[in-house]
Amino acid sequence: MARSPFIAARLRGPSGALAGVRSRARRVALVVPTALLVVPMSAFALAPSQAEAARAQDLREAVLGGIDVDWLATAQAFPAQVTRDAGRGWIELSNGLLRRSLDLTRGGATVALDDERDDTSHLRVPLEGSALRQGALQPAARVTIEGVDLDVGGEALPLVGSSVGAPRARLEWERVRHASPFATWPPRGVRVTLEYALGAASDAAQQRPFPGLRVLVHHELYDGVPVVAKCVEVVNDGPAPFTVDHVVTERLACVESESWVESRAGVAVPSPSRIEAHSEYALGGMEPANAQRFGVRWLPDPDHLTQVNYLRTTPCLLDVAPDGKMNQTVAPGASYCAPMAFVVVHDSEDATRRALTMARVHEVIAPWVTENPLMMHVRHSDDAAVKLAVDQAAEVGFEVVILTFGSGFNMEDTSPESLARWRGLADYAHSRGVQLGGYTLLSSRRVQPESDMCVDPETGRTDVQTHGCCPALASEWGQRYLATVRHFLAETGFDLIEQDGPYPGDRDATARPPLQRGAEDSRFVQWSLAADLYRWCRASGVYVNQPDWYFLVGASKTGMGYRETNWSLPRPLQVLHARQNVFDGTRLKRPSMGWMFVPLTEYHGGGAAATVEPLDEHHTHYAAMLAANLGAGVQACHRGPRLYDTERTRALLERWVGWYTLHRDVLEAPIVHSASRRADGRDVDWLLHADPRLAGDKAILCVYRPDAEDDSEALTRTLSIDLTYAGLAQRHRITAELASGDVREVNPDPRGRVRLAVTIPPGEPMTWVVFR
Repeated sequence: MARSPFIAARLRGPSGALAGVRSRARRVALVVPTALLVVPMSAFALAPSQAEAARAQDLREAVLGGIDVDWLATAQAFPAQVTRDAGRGWIELSNGLLRRSLDLTRGGATVALDDERDDTSHLRVPLEGSALRQGALQPAARVTIEGVDLDVGGEALPLVGSSVGAPRARLEWERVRHASPFATWPPRGVRVTLEYALGAASDAAQQRPFPGLRVLVHHELYDGVPVVAKCVEVVNDGPAPFTVDHVVTERLACVESESWVESRAGVAVPSPSRIEAHSEYALGGMEPANAQRFGVRWLPDPDHLTQVNYLRTTPCLLDVAPDGKMNQTVAPGASYCAPMAFVVVHDSEDATRRALTMARVHEVIAPWVTENPLMMHVRHSDDAAVKLAVDQAAEVGFEVVILTFGSGFNMEDTSPESLARWRGLADYAHSRGVQLGGYTLLSSRRVQPESDMCVDPETGRTDVQTHGCCPALASEWGQRYLATVRHFLAETGFDLIEQDGPYPGDRDATARPPLQRGAEDSRFVQWSLAADLYRWCRASGVYVNQPDWYFLVGASKTGMGYRETNWSLPRPLQVLHARQNVFDGTRLKRPSMGWMFVPLTEYHGGGAAATVEPLDEHHTHYAAMLAANLGAGVQACHRGPRLYDTERTRALLERWVGWYTLHRDVLEAPIVHSASRRADGRDVDWLLHADPRLAGDKAILCVYRPDAEDDSEALTRTLSIDLTYAGLAQRHRITAELASGDVREVNPDPRGRVRLAVTIPPGEPMTWVVFR
């Protein structure tokens, strides 16, 4: 059978509370070098060495000596380590925030997931010797191969070995633009690999022999974040190919967070509130809850006999796996990695802490999302228009020009003449220090022949998809499209792809051999093809801008909060909506993960009242939009034929871009929502960015006028700002530099707050204060 492009890419040779205030005398530190360390199974029954015992004692003394820090308000590293309990045969990954315990005597099953910040246990695991099972102990993973279900770590696939090393890169990241100063790849931390092989005497082996079958379960824990990662790799060391039908990467029996006795139709029983799971298999939504619905689910656990819910329908069994069949053929000598799972343990139900936690997590598990180039969407694609946009971008400090939708640009034209022309324009942009990118439409379009469209399995129609209609990526057209996009990007040297309507998760009833068998595997197959394109882009240094949650497989940006018709409202309302969308969107995303919009020309109607052109005539509005987005650390798609039309508007852009560049790292730091005020048009609103790890500016406060169009008078307000998450709450002296250039020394109160009078001068849409 021919191998699909995405299979080829994934197949390879075998392979707030007090943080850290408690320790366990039974734990012994196991040194984890950067290189792989093979640990024989017998090693876990041995007594610790004197050196290991000494290291453990030093660790206990340091911890018990009184670490009293909030992990979100400190620059402390919280390095990950592997420890072992020789007596019980456990191996543990911990970083002072989170600890995962694997019981090697039970096939490497996870027997504890503990929050080390407050010593909370999040798994239901029966006590040793207890007769009450409570449905808690789950296998290390579960794989289904050609109809045979195999519990990894059970009798069919026993544990045969283990190794310890460092995390590996899930994909290549060609880092060619500004990103977070704390972004590293692969992540720093530890990796434990457990190896399983098919038992010769097992029922599964007798029913369907798979000689040479091995399964590797990779556990990772990273420095500084409360997230555990897990990947299941199926290896074929045998003489014949076999097909992996399905893989359950993570299944955890969690403690329910609320006591719901009853179940009623239309009222959802809540799942554990401090556990948040993400999968690489995410699609079909700008918000994580929508995008994760195909790969992450909370199931009832009827084996949990002591749950309070009378019908035992509490959703307390976390299941991370694709929702349909995968049907991945693994050739001899190759392996297949199922989508990686990430489990985040929050230390609070507070919305601000959860948002700050996820900002740190995304920085670690997908650091390319911290890339945040300043973007212009040029409205026309003729040479003169493109060069004008490039020249203006270079002059004012914009970093990328994108051939926008409706510009006449066609990425699917790969004729020699087209490729040569766009290569020349990309070279011109690069000579000016500007990157060049382009728009392409995937979903919500019809293609020919009709047989290349996704066919709804229920109705047999092609026009009832998520976006009305959607081409099938596994079709002949889809394969040509994906190959064409790669070819265009590679041949022209384009730096960015903006793909509109990426594959949204529509099922396709059509069998499309050799890639797709039919509806049962269509969603997974087509997601894999889309994800493979984004992985290739990331490895090639191509930025991926698209309205979906493909972050874990290479995408960098999706909509911050986007309703197209809002950009046809009168200009003052556009400013207000922009600030509201940013405030709301950054609860789910880092500022760099969401794009906004500035329609320089008319967009979806609205006439002159909604249009910024001529730019100089609407200088006040233009300034307000620049301040709203750049002050939030958010990049907008400035869509029009030009960035400026007079020297005055050029100076306006240079001023705001220069200010942004000067304070870039702190402006792209997470927004502290509890120390900010959402725009409502009634009074001033403000945003506080903070990151205690920054060496210089720890926080920046941006304060906005309620009515950006009325800037005739000065506005002065005295604000109380919580600087806890800047790591400044315990400082006796803090330097505050105002936009005016005045420098003041302020002292936080016992709650970490400072009171400060700020003034927005006449003629300005906002003011700011930098805290050091």
